[in-house]
Amino acid sequence: MIKMIFILSIQAFILMSPEAFGIDVSAITKKSKNITAKVLMAIGQETRPSEKMFKEVDSEEIKYNYTNDFIWLKLKLDNTSSTPVKKILKLQHTMAGEVLFYDQDGNELARTGSAINWEERAIQSHYPAMEVEIPPNSSQHFYIRRHSHHRFDTRVLLTSKDELEKRDLIVEKIVHIYSGALLALLIYNLFLGLYTRKKVYLYYSAFIGSMGLLALNMQGALDHIFSFLPFNPSDYLLMTSSGAGFLALVFTNRFLKWNIRYPKFKKFYYFVCTGMLLHFVLFPFLKPIVGAGMGNTVDLFIGLTLLSMLSMGIKSSLDKEPLAYFYMASWTGIFIGAGVWFGMYYKVFPHNMITQTSLLWGNMIEMLVISLGLAYQITILDKEKERAQLDAVGKEKYQTLARVLLHDIVNPLSLILNYSKRLKKNGMTAEQIEITSEKINRAVDMILNIIETVKDQESISIEDISGRIETVYLKEVIDDSLFIYQKRLDEKNIAVECPDKLPKIKAEKNLLTNQVISNILSNAVKFSDPNSKITISFEIEGANTVLTIQDYGQGMNESDLEMLENRGAIKSRLGTLGEKGTGYGILIMKTFVKAMNGNIRIESKSKDKYEDSGTKISLSFPSA
Repeated sequence: MIKMIFILSIQAFILMSPEAFGIDVSAITKKSKNITAKVLMAIGQETRPSEKMFKEVDSEEIKYNYTNDFIWLKLKLDNTSSTPVKKILKLQHTMAGEVLFYDQDGNELARTGSAINWEERAIQSHYPAMEVEIPPNSSQHFYIRRHSHHRFDTRVLLTSKDELEKRDLIVEKIVHIYSGALLALLIYNLFLGLYTRKKVYLYYSAFIGSMGLLALNMQGALDHIFSFLPFNPSDYLLMTSSGAGFLALVFTNRFLKWNIRYPKFKKFYYFVCTGMLLHFVLFPFLKPIVGAGMGNTVDLFIGLTLLSMLSMGIKSSLDKEPLAYFYMASWTGIFIGAGVWFGMYYKVFPHNMITQTSLLWGNMIEMLVISLGLAYQITILDKEKERAQLDAVGKEKYQTLARVLLHDIVNPLSLILNYSKRLKKNGMTAEQIEITSEKINRAVDMILNIIETVKDQESISIEDISGRIETVYLKEVIDDSLFIYQKRLDEKNIAVECPDKLPKIKAEKNLLTNQVISNILSNAVKFSDPNSKITISFEIEGANTVLTIQDYGQGMNESDLEMLENRGAIKSRLGTLGEKGTGYGILIMKTFVKAMNGNIRIESKSKDKYEDSGTKISLSFPSA
C-alpha cells in the first residue's frame, strides 16, 4: 500500500542521516579537529554560476524542491594540520541524479550519481562520491554540480573509504532483507491467487512486486543490478512510485470491497486511480518535456491516494467489516515502527540493530498482517462455499423429489382416471367391475408407495439408501412397471418380450420400480413406433445380474448421448405420437441406480442414421 511508500521515504531519510546505523562520519559543515569547511549553494544553468550567485548554507541539511535547473555547491576545505588529509567527499543522497565534481579551475574531477551508469561512476557506490586529498596547512576549493528531476535533500560529508564501503554494505543488506521479505510474500500470494482464482491475491502480488522495484530503485540498487541497460532505472523513480500508488489503491479497494459497498465513492476512486495511472503511462513521454514538474503532481496524487486509503480503512472499520480490522492493524505496525525510529533519532531509544531498522520491521509487520487478513478471507470464502454447497445439495435434493413426484405419479393417476371412466359405463358385469376396481386399488397403492418414497427421501440423504437395500424379485418389479404402462402399450400395439423367470437382485424395491424401471419403460414406449416391440433380457456376470431393456424406436444421436453423459439429462423431446416428457427421467434413474450400488450403461442409435435404431439400457446390480 501507499504506506510502504511512506516507509521507504522515511527509510531514505534514515540513510541520509550521518548517525544512522552507527557509522561515524563528520558533516563538513561542522568544524572538526583538522579541517574546517564552508558550503555555498547556487541555482543556475549547466555552466558554473558567477561567484556572487553563491549563498552560504546555514543548516546542515541542504534541501531544495523539484527543479529542472542545475544545483551548484561550492566547498572550501581548510586543512589546519601538518599532515595531508585523504578522505572521501560524498553527498548523502542515493537519488542525487547526475553529479559532477570540479576543481577551482573548472576541471572535471569525477562524474557519478544515480543518473550515471554504475560502471562509469568515479567510485562505484550508491552515493555520489570522489576521493580528495588536501595538503597540510592549505585550502582547496571544490564545486559540485547536481542535476535531477528529484528533490534534493542531502548532507555533504567527509568519510573514509572503509566507512563508505561499510555504508554501502549496510544499504545492500537492507535491500536484501526488504526484497527477500517482499519476494516471499509475492510468491506466496501469487500461488494463492492462482490456486483460489481470486483476483485480490493477484492484485496484492502485483503491488508487492511494484513495491519491491520501488524499494530497490529508491536505494539505487536497480542501477547496479541493471547496469547493462542503456538508461538508469533511478531516472524513472516517479514512474515506479506512480505505479505502486495505483496498485496500492486498487488492492485496497478490492481487499475492502469498497466500490461494492460504497458506490458513491466510485467517481473519486476512479479520479485518483486515473491520475496515478496517467503519471505511470505518460512519464516516459513527458519526462523530456516537463521534467521535474511532474514531481509535484505525483506528490499531490500520492497524498490523495493516502487520504483515500485511510478513509476506506476507517469507514470500513466503523462499519465493523472484519477485513478492515486487519487493514487498520497493518497501519498500527507502521506507526509503531516509525515511532521507535523517531525515538531513536531523538535519542529516546538507544541506537542498536532493532531500533535502527524499526521501520523495516514495521513494514514487515504490516505485510504480515495484510497476509493474515487475506488468509482470513480464505476462511470466510471457504465457509461461504460450504454454505453454498449445502444449499445446492438441499436444493438439488428437493428438485429431485419434485421431479419424482411430477414424473412418476402421472402414470398411475392416468390409470385411475381411465379405469374410473370405465366404471361409469353401463353394461359391465360384476366380474369386470371387480377387476377394474382391483386395478384402481393397485394404481392407488403405487401412488402411495411413490409418496412414501418421497417422504423417506426427504428425511434421508441419497447416500443413506444403501442401508435400505434388500432382496428384490425382478419379475415383480417388471410386472408392476408393465402394469402402469399397459394402456399405452396397447394404444401403440407394442409387444413386450420378457422371460417368464427373472433372477433376484440386491436393491431398494420402490425406487427400482418407480424411479428406474418405470422411467426406462416410459421412454421405451414413448419413442417406439406403433406395432414395434420392447425386449427384456438378463445375463449373469460374475456376482452381478445385468438386466437389459431394449426398444427399436427413434433412438438418440451422438450429441444427446454426450449431453446425457455430462449432465445426466437431455432436452425434452416429443414421442412418436406426440407424447410429452420432462427430460429429467434419465437423470432421476441414474441418480438412484448409483445410490443402490448399481451401474448403468446406455447405448443408442438414432433413426436418421441407422436402420436398426433404438435404445438399449443395461442395469447391473449385485445378485441376491
